[in-house]
Amino acid sequence: MRPELINLGTRLPAKTRNNGHSPKFETDYNVIGLRGVPFSHQDLYFFKELHPHIGNTFQSGSEHSVDGNFKPMEIHMVFWNSNYRDIVHAKSKPRGLAVIGVNVEVGDPADDIYVEEQEKYNPLPPQHIYNKCTCTNDFFYGHVCRQLGLCRCSSDKDCPFGGKCRSLGRVPYCGKPHTCRVRYAHKFSQLAEKYFPLIEFPEKHASHRGEMRYLQVPEGVTPEDALPYDGGFYTYRGSLTTPPCFETVQWIMMRCPIKVSRAAYHALAMMRDVRGNFLSRDGVKRPIQRGLPGFPPIQVYRNFLWETTGKEVPFYDVSEIQKNNVY
Repeated sequence: MRPELINLGTRLPAKTRNNGHSPKFETDYNVIGLRGVPFSHQDLYFFKELHPHIGNTFQSGSEHSVDGNFKPMEIHMVFWNSNYRDIVHAKSKPRGLAVIGVNVEVGDPADDIYVEEQEKYNPLPPQHIYNKCTCTNDFFYGHVCRQLGLCRCSSDKDCPFGGKCRSLGRVPYCGKPHTCRVRYAHKFSQLAEKYFPLIEFPEKHASHRGEMRYLQVPEGVTPEDALPYDGGFYTYRGSLTTPPCFETVQWIMMRCPIKVSRAAYHALAMMRDVRGNFLSRDGVKRPIQRGLPGFPPIQVYRNFLWETTGKEVPFYDVSEIQKNNVY
């Protein structure tokens, strides 16, 4: 699976507002496209908006987790299926939406390194008899190590030194954690620092404060503002995470996080929700969704092999769009 982002480098005229759940940057121009969405029959999706989410604690602000590990924030890039008239009609229809999600770290304005974390909520107790070693990523030694079962494991808790329990081959083994570069999202940080204080209150709390329903963003916006260096992702069929929560979304959750400035995080935390409270008071994060009892479990797929992580594969960018209604 290799989605194609079309006209990714184009900055689209945009506007911003606070809808009481999160602030969003929105465009009315159908220029940036997404093709190759998993299970979408090569439908063309158009970029509509970009918005962040935050939780009630710094440690668990993202809506998605990887192995039970959350990040302070999460950014969503929303695309709608061009088979429908517009996003209003698409959001309630089958395969109507595709959302690219990126977990977000907070820190200094520079690139960083993300180290894969051990699973946090695995209920299995450690089997100390397996705590012997961690197989290297070297092809020859690692292969021999795995075949001999020297580093057997049943969960990450069996692996010393922060190792990860891998399932490649006949016997699960403790392997070294993988890493990826963390891109500092300079442009998104700038937009958040500039505009979030101007749209602090949602519409029903803003009328007597002179705030506008929409605020124009002449700098424009593009999904490139929030994409990581690496194009590896998880994907599953799910729902919107704010009302009306239509189950029409193909989620594309990026494996590697990005990073924003502390000022951008603080500006988001100080925004108000539909009740006039700070977004950081309650957050908008739901509990981990594990499916309903008695129904098939949620199937999560990925487009990368653990053995190739660290070799960055960016989203494929196409310079022209195959649609007539372009900007």
